Amino acid sequence: MLAACLAPRPFPPPLLAQYIQAALGNADLARPGYVASIVASRVPALALPAAEVAFSAINQTLASAPSQPSYASDTPAETAQAVELALNSLLPLILSSPTSALETIRYLSYFLSHLPHRLTKEKVDAAQIESCAKRVGIAIEAVANVGSKDAPVLAKLRQDLEALRRKLTPRGRRRVPSSVDLDEFDEIEGLRIPYGDVALLVSRMLSNPFLPTQQLQSSLLALIRYRTAQSTFRKSTPQKALVLLLVEVLGGLIQTLQDAKRADVVLESLLFGKVPHVLKSLTTANGLDKLPEALAAALRLMQGRLAKATSDGRKDMDSSVPSVFSQFVAACCQSDLLLPDIGASLARDVDVSELQPVMIEDYQHRLAAGSIDDLKQVLDEAVHSYAPQQTIASAVASLFAAKAQSADLAGLADLCDALAESKDAMSVIFLHVEPRELLRPVRQVLDSFDTTQENSDDVNPIERYGSLVLFVQLVVSRFKLLDNLAYHLDSSSSFVATWLPSASAVYAVSTMTDDERNAVSGWIGALFGEGISDDLMHATNPRTLLRVAPTILKQSLKARQAGIVDMDSLRDALSYFLQELLRFTLPGVLKWLIAEIEQTPPSSQQNSMLDLLQVLVFSDALPPAVLELVALDLARLLLSPAFASNVPSSVDIARLRKTIAPYRPLPPAIQATVVDEHAAFGATSKPILSGAPSTEGEEVVATAIPPLYDSLRLSLRASKTPVSFFSCTFLPPIFALLANTPTIATAAYSRLERYAAAVLAAPDSNGRPLIVALIWHLTPEELAEWDLRMLPAGTADGLVAGETERMQVNLLGDAIAGAFVLVTGEGEADSSSSSTQTTSAAPDEL
Repeated sequence: MLAACLAPRPFPPPLLAQYIQAALGNADLARPGYVASIVASRVPALALPAAEVAFSAINQTLASAPSQPSYASDTPAETAQAVELALNSLLPLILSSPTSALETIRYLSYFLSHLPHRLTKEKVDAAQIESCAKRVGIAIEAVANVGSKDAPVLAKLRQDLEALRRKLTPRGRRRVPSSVDLDEFDEIEGLRIPYGDVALLVSRMLSNPFLPTQQLQSSLLALIRYRTAQSTFRKSTPQKALVLLLVEVLGGLIQTLQDAKRADVVLESLLFGKVPHVLKSLTTANGLDKLPEALAAALRLMQGRLAKATSDGRKDMDSSVPSVFSQFVAACCQSDLLLPDIGASLARDVDVSELQPVMIEDYQHRLAAGSIDDLKQVLDEAVHSYAPQQTIASAVASLFAAKAQSADLAGLADLCDALAESKDAMSVIFLHVEPRELLRPVRQVLDSFDTTQENSDDVNPIERYGSLVLFVQLVVSRFKLLDNLAYHLDSSSSFVATWLPSASAVYAVSTMTDDERNAVSGWIGALFGEGISDDLMHATNPRTLLRVAPTILKQSLKARQAGIVDMDSLRDALSYFLQELLRFTLPGVLKWLIAEIEQTPPSSQQNSMLDLLQVLVFSDALPPAVLELVALDLARLLLSPAFASNVPSSVDIARLRKTIAPYRPLPPAIQATVVDEHAAFGATSKPILSGAPSTEGEEVVATAIPPLYDSLRLSLRASKTPVSFFSCTFLPPIFALLANTPTIATAAYSRLERYAAAVLAAPDSNGRPLIVALIWHLTPEELAEWDLRMLPAGTADGLVAGETERMQVNLLGDAIAGAFVLVTGEGEADSSSSSTQTTSAAPDEL
């Protein structure tokens, strides 16, 4: 009715205009979208001044009630019709006098940017969307042709029309294939060092050789999917792409071992044992049945390059390279990845007998039926024979699980002792199975331990319990598992999971439970009295003893300081901790004692503690495992300037150093860089991005590969959000290369693209791919900023793209698409392993 009143009045009387604004400005009286549809339908009968009055009221309502629909339409199809109707009716009215149509312009802009329904091909007929898009295009041309006086008034409307056209006509950039075969170009270039995506994978493998086999297999499979998918755009073939990918991955690993400063059983087992096993597993993946042929072709290509490098006398080559290469060829033959005759043609310096497939025996049956000596022999085989490593590791894990299931405390303790004695064997086992596969059954037995068990084989069950505790501590310490202890123990609430992070803690008596107070008083009384009786051992829960052992030492020291006991009595009492029944408590006791010595100034009190420390550490009864667990603490004490400048004459510094020397960490076998600056990732990645073909460039790249993944991880951790890392640390050097090289070669662009895609697909500190974390953390404000800063821009009106900016957009789009392929490729692999749950869930999040 109100619209009807307006129609015959070009200039409504003021009183009627006020009434209309009051009526239409109240959403409870009239829905603005419905009124807008009525007003639009009355044009051209409705004059511009009357329309301005109506749209002023409608705009006021929409501003105060943004949840109200901008137009009356019940379906996406009706919304598409509404767009055409609104443009057909309102745009001519606006163009008749733009400066007099500000409220009408404001409404039309709002409507076009706040459509009641999304217009997609899934919801609206394609012909209708095409018709709507065509009408929007006509409107854009009409708005673009106005005079310079009216252009500023229509600028916002023009932007909204452009945005709507982009939504209606999504134009995915059709990627133009390369005019030359880029894989052939790379082959001719002879790039022996991995770049971009492969550099990141190789660096990840070298920085963490204990990466779970399933994760390594998933990452390599994803990379294969990505590279073979790219082959179309590189004017190549999937098989050729696979061959060159294997050349890069294997070449990077072989180059690293060739440059190793010393022999390293872990790195050698990674290359000669784990990698062939992963490649063998990938032959069962869809479309990879020809992988052995690709591997043979890759090794032939590598052989030719190695021969040329040797004949050219390159300074970065030495006589050990063919040996490393030949060992890998032999490992592939023994894993039945290569035929013996192919292996013989590739590794002429290897005896033919070493190129035959290895028959893997049934280690699970052998271990289950054998003695502890048989286990030690099998562990020795794992260290010196690469082909059976994975089978042996699986058999050991099964044996641990079987012993736990049958509650065989003695048998499980023997397994733990044997494995703890061989550091190399333990490393090889955990190279192929996750530590949790052994720690979980041990933790289950510790949780269910019954202190009332009778002695077996003249061994107190608590001794067996202690062996398990020391084994857990040793594994956690050697492989740095404390930060994710709940995962590795498969429990966050078990005693071990809650006690181990604070094993050296002491507690005030007032905060203890009754059992803990009774244990402290009972044990102190026994230590300084008649000794530890069997009744006391049976009466004390070993879990309680582990918690209060450092407190027992602290209370004993207080008794010495108070003059209740003398030093000789204190030494005699604490020597009980060196007995087999109590040795498992010593790591926590010694760690507390060393920390207390550090914090105590030179005094008779510190001298007493140093005396006790030497009694315990110098004793032949101290297990090597305990000494290994506290060696780092002792080294920290000896290196402390405050302690070193005031060492009492009673302390045998030379003997302490000699005692912990066997546990000093070996220098890294490969080049490693400590990264502690936020900008280090950019510096580390420069040679990876440059793709320098010179010998000097290859040496720089080889040096940069090992720390690359760690520097990425640390740089991510240093950034406040993934967004800040991506926009401030990662993109600038890549975009700088594009900006400084307007005619960047296709091959160089491809390296940048691969590198960017790999970084986007790399996991953050939570195991979530960076691209997923990036999307989760992006805000509309940041997206708007990116739109202004990174999307094409050139002229003052922002409609003409600059070539550099367009290339940035292309690169970013290609990298995001590549990251999606990498993330979904990882999800293709078997995700049953709990260690890959985060990765396998990423495609759905993405």
